Amino acid sequence: HAELARMLLDQIDSLSAKVESLTTRIGAMIDIIGAAAAPVCDDVDADPVPDAGTRALSALDRLDEVPGIGVRAAQVVIAEIGLNMGQFRTSDHLSSWVKLSPRTIQSGSKTRPGKTGKGNCYLKSVLGEAAIAAAKTDTFLGERYRRLVRRCGKHQSPCRCRTIDRGRDLASPRGPDRTVP
Repeated sequence: HAELARMLLDQIDSLSAKVESLTTRIGAMIDIIGAAAAPVCDDVDADPVPDAGTRALSALDRLDEVPGIGVRAAQVVIAEIGLNMGQFRTSDHLSSWVKLSPRTIQSGSKTRPGKTGKGNCYLKSVLGEAAIAAAKTDTFLGERYRRLVRRCGKHQSPCRCRTIDRGRDLASPRGPDRTVP
């Protein structure tokens, strides 16, 4: 049994090293994206040591500040959606592209709910995890989740909670080209 346990522990160590290598590579790839970097202040009169509250954040750090979204989730969101939100006219278009918006099937005067579809499974799963994590917080998103649970049950709420944000900080207009700075 000791030999088998040693083999399994070696395999875990090997896989952990590979995950660490991939995490480093993902960080390097996101750093290459110019728009993902923190904005640089070229003002000569600016304070050389900015306050902690006024520090310019990169896109990854801004997404990390959203309740429920960690560094890994922020990396997935940037990798799957990108930084240019101009391709989505509204946050509803982004939600529909990810296939988080349920269809409505209508025939005559009868309507019935349809399935959401397959969509982007990577982004959908990360947003689902983020919704469940945000539900446990004491923020607006957590309060909204608790209201949804009372109304439609615990099993339906995480799916609906994914659309709460609908790219709250991602798809909001940020200037004429709607690019996240």
